[in-house]
Amino acid sequence: MTGGDTVHQGFIDQQVYNRLKEKEKVMMDAIDGELLVPMIEDDYLEDVKKILK
Repeated sequence: MTGGDTVHQGFIDQQVYNRLKEKEKVMMDAIDGELLVPMIEDDYLEDVKKILK
């Protein structure tokens, strides 16, 4: 591996890391915020029972 390959690989690794951190922030914002609100309807338990039968 030449020195140029090492620099290029480090650049790619940094870009992947940055993108993963962006995705992590989006997920944490969704979990901590009101974006992920469970929708429980009155007949939810009946639906679950039907699925499990």
